[in-house]
Amino acid sequence: MLDQLPARIRAKVSTNDEGCWIWGGASDGSTILRETLFCRCGHEEHVAREARCGMTEAKARLLVYARSGGICERCSQARGVEWQHRKNRSQGGLWAPENGLHLCSPCHRYVHHNVAESQDYGWSVKSCFDPATRPVLVQNLSRWVYLDAYGDYVDFPPAVSA
Repeated sequence: MLDQLPARIRAKVSTNDEGCWIWGGASDGSTILRETLFCRCGHEEHVAREARCGMTEAKARLLVYARSGGICERCSQARGVEWQHRKNRSQGGLWAPENGLHLCSPCHRYVHHNVAESQDYGWSVKSCFDPATRPVLVQNLSRWVYLDAYGDYVDFPPAVSA
């Protein structure tokens, strides 16, 4: 999955022997700050660090870019180069995989200029809705799907907890 990421993102991610993804983030002048993005080995320290870090912009982008395979999720004809918040940040939208689409520049402009149609197709979500519960039409799949918190396409909405 790492090989599907844009080169500028891939250059900052490495894996350890257990398959955990490690993000080499910003430098504080002498030390490279590192963050465990995804722990696959179950090592106690990695799991604790991953839980402390929670969802970050870097992690959300990484998951969405990997999900798209570098292709625009709206038209599937061009390279995805921009992040589309389905629920705008100004309306409480978060940096989360279920709230993001990887779009080409023309599709990103189209979504913002054609709000009603974009909401009909799930490329944009009204402020009163949770993006995880709103399906989206993804052209490279030619079907409606839900986006989950792990950066995957799923056929059913998340379970509602009582």
